Amino acid sequence: MSSGARATGISCLAILTIVSGDRLEGQVLAGGPTAVVDVEMLRRHLPPGSDRWQFFVCGPNAMMDAMEDALVAIGAATERIHTERFDWV
Repeated sequence: MSSGARATGISCLAILTIVSGDRLEGQVLAGGPTAVVDVEMLRRHLPPGSDRWQFFVCGPNAMMDAMEDALVAIGAATERIHTERFDWV
């Protein structure tokens, strides 16, 4: 269980922070792996039966497209995928 889940008191919540690069404004980001979220990463981190979960994803359009495709590829129903899209100005 992630520290985020323990902080909320929700035992079925898992929070995995992924950073798409290792630097932001010259500062090294700590607390999360740098990676691309794809089907293989989802399979490594999601337990059996997670296809019945609700998925909430927020981020830039390219990431959202990739996440929706990856979630569908692991068996998540599209009506269980909830997204909030944004573009950098």
